[in-house]
Amino acid sequence: MKKKSEDKGSKPSRLPDPLKLRSGVIFATIPSLLIIGLWSGAVTYVHLHHYNLQVDEGLVPVLGIIASIAIAFKLYVSYQRYQDAR
Repeated sequence: MKKKSEDKGSKPSRLPDPLKLRSGVIFATIPSLLIIGLWSGAVTYVHLHHYNLQVDEGLVPVLGIIASIAIAFKLYVSYQRYQDAR
């Protein structure tokens, strides 16, 4: 029997399945990750070489709480969609 990759006429890959870049989701998220990486790199460069950027002490916990609520809401909505599809 032939493997699926041999049936298509392509070479079999030596990489394990998690390392193969076949998913469309990976390629769809790369531009967003690059933009976020460039932005955070620019902010870090400005902080280290030009200005001493400071954040208010109370802002970080508030942003953490907001992020956790947003993640919980997203998880709840996803679970509801999963239950509705069953």
